[in-house]
Amino acid sequence: MSIGAGYINHLQTQIFEQEARTRSELVLQFGEANRLYVNEQLRPSVQKYTKEFVLEAMSAAFATNNIFKYFNNRFPKYIYKQPSLNPLNPHNQADELEIQLINKFRDSQNIKDLVGYRKINNQEQFYVARPIKVEASCLKCHSNPETAPKEVVERYGKTQGYHWRVGDIISALIIYIPTQDLRIHQRAMWVTVLIVFLGLTIILLGLISILFEKLVNRRIRKVAIIMRQIGLNPNSNLRIIDSSADEIGTMAKVFNHMSDTLADSHAHLEQKVAERTAALENALNELKTTQTQLIQTEKMSSLGQLVAGVAHEINNPINFIHGNVAHLDGYTQNLLEIIQLYQSQYPHPISTIKDKIAEFDLAFMSEDLLKLLSSMKVGTERIREIVKSLRNFSRLDEAEIKEANIHEGIDSTLLILQNRLHQPGCSQIEVIKNYGNLPLIECYPGSLNQVFMNILANAIDALEEALGTRDWGLGRTFPNPQFPVLNPQISIQTEMQGNFVSIHIADNGQGMTEEVCKRVFDPFFTTKPVGKGTGMGLSISYQIITKNHKGRLECFSTLGEGTEFVIQIPICQRASEPLR
Repeated sequence: MSIGAGYINHLQTQIFEQEARTRSELVLQFGEANRLYVNEQLRPSVQKYTKEFVLEAMSAAFATNNIFKYFNNRFPKYIYKQPSLNPLNPHNQADELEIQLINKFRDSQNIKDLVGYRKINNQEQFYVARPIKVEASCLKCHSNPETAPKEVVERYGKTQGYHWRVGDIISALIIYIPTQDLRIHQRAMWVTVLIVFLGLTIILLGLISILFEKLVNRRIRKVAIIMRQIGLNPNSNLRIIDSSADEIGTMAKVFNHMSDTLADSHAHLEQKVAERTAALENALNELKTTQTQLIQTEKMSSLGQLVAGVAHEINNPINFIHGNVAHLDGYTQNLLEIIQLYQSQYPHPISTIKDKIAEFDLAFMSEDLLKLLSSMKVGTERIREIVKSLRNFSRLDEAEIKEANIHEGIDSTLLILQNRLHQPGCSQIEVIKNYGNLPLIECYPGSLNQVFMNILANAIDALEEALGTRDWGLGRTFPNPQFPVLNPQISIQTEMQGNFVSIHIADNGQGMTEEVCKRVFDPFFTTKPVGKGTGMGLSISYQIITKNHKGRLECFSTLGEGTEFVIQIPICQRASEPLR
């Protein structure tokens, strides 16, 4: 809510500043017009009749400042200034803010004007400043005191205001507009209009009631009823049907026109409110989407770092165990050969050894020990594969584009989801992979793995829903007799299509309706129970594919047949244009 209020305040501030700037421009143009008139019309005309330098007619700054003194008699709060870094008249000496503005114009010749706010007599003022470049005509008074007109030297002296150069920016035109007057004027205008309207309405109704009570009472009551109804509902479009040519008939026509105007104004106001509300909702939704995406990205980045650390910590001891299992297998083979050799050379050991052999079941132990070592070796290899997949998938915080194997990312994601694909007590989900011959792809590997994870996890959810009832609290699926038993499958196909790679991920679940399919990429849209899905997984995936990888992500679904997601990304990111 506070964000929406800030946004509306920003719009109102822009409108307010535009109005202040428009008024400032009017005054500024008036000042510049005076300066141009003095320089181009008045000064040449006066010079035809006298050789003396008449400040009132030949100095643009002097004449303009004096003209604005008369202007200020009518508009005292509108301040016109022509401050200078080196003025003839000390009154025109620039203050601290004005010096900063002039220096900005001097530092950057491309700046045409500057606007802002300042405090004058504890009141906020809006200003517009425009630079003034020294022209050749200015040097008549501002070049050297020896060559300046004696009238100028006698009035202002020889200490300052000289040694100007053509093209330099020494001064500026600045208009100060009081913002308080604008606000007070707006409020006063609305109050005045309201008071006048209410006053006229009351007077009109009173006169009509007194003068025509007996003559046109029925018509007046009709008018009053309709007016009351329109007052309650401006959009009712009610009209007074009275074609008489007398005052009441005229009033009816005027009122009908007023009613139409009021209805139009009300409709226009509602439209404006609806547009502003829609814009505010869009801005709020975009902010929520961006915030959720940032949280999700940070969460996945932290997860990637955690998984990478865990994989690294597991990898070292499991490599040690895997290497030692191989040596242990060899040592065990040697020990068993020694035992067999001993038994062949000494077939009749003492009774104590016989009893221990019988107690330990040496034959079974020898056979089972080799099986145990074999299963340990298979287990360590399995753990090494899982660690490798975790390390591949954990590249979520990589911020640079690099070449990667798409198939490795898909396989790593499938391995992480293995426990959901093969849940005990439920139909196993079969994964059919049809990989094409793909080159290394320029991409963000971690982000792409996140897309695979979101799509495959949604496919598993869809198949579990088709198979039975999903218990989101326990994370298990229970048989549901309402749905037919089917062979759940997820098919993954990759292929080359020109300069692009196409990845198809499809399931044979129940599919989606056309309305749901159109909204799967919308932020915060989900069909899962409250608290079990944010509705941002596919939305973030869409942003990753379309914006980060310049690709395309599409969803095709038929109710009762299944759903397919198609990912298309260019092989080379740097030389490709975004897909439309």
